[in-house]
Amino acid sequence: MASTSIRPAPAAKKTILTPVITLKGHEGCIRSISYLPDGKQMISGADDKTARRWDLEAAKEIEKSRKVCEYAVMAVAVSGDSRRVVTAGGEYHHGPGELNAWEVDTGIVKTFHGH
Repeated sequence: MASTSIRPAPAAKKTILTPVITLKGHEGCIRSISYLPDGKQMISGADDKTARRWDLEAAKEIEKSRKVCEYAVMAVAVSGDSRRVVTAGGEYHHGPGELNAWEVDTGIVKTFHGH
């Protein structure tokens, strides 16, 4: 018969993550973030119905927030070429969802209905 022994796992090291920057501006819970491929910018979406574009090197918002959803912004995604951002939103488990695509540089928004 094979024998087995159980050894206690080594004590886990406590790792404390210390923020390097804090970005302030959203009102309410931030639901989603997505980095632009260059790693220098980020898009965030929150319960305040806005998506915000951030400069991570300067630690500030690049442009004024834009209301992109009738309800909370639940998800954001950035295209591989950094030219477009898609936001998905809606009211929690009620009503229709929203899907919007916008051009990062021009601000042109396309809304997709039917969700």
